[in-house]
Amino acid sequence: IINENLSIFGAKEVKVLKELINKSGEVLTYDNLADLIWGEGRFKSYWAINKLVQRINLKIKKLNIIFEIKGVRGVGYKTSFAN
Repeated sequence: IINENLSIFGAKEVKVLKELINKSGEVLTYDNLADLIWGEGRFKSYWAINKLVQRINLKIKKLNIIFEIKGVRGVGYKTSFAN
């Protein structure tokens, strides 16, 4: 369903979403996500990552997909396909 609706996501959102799906069940750290978005060793904004993930979550809810992106306090994000 997500692949069929990728056009509703921005370029950075697609990068992050694909990585979260590929690593479902694993914790992706803020640093991992920042490197994915802006490149290794570049500017990092955890606030921007949080906002990007919020936008992804809103769009996923509109698609009625049972997919969760959960924050891991102080570390990053973890995803799972809910039952």
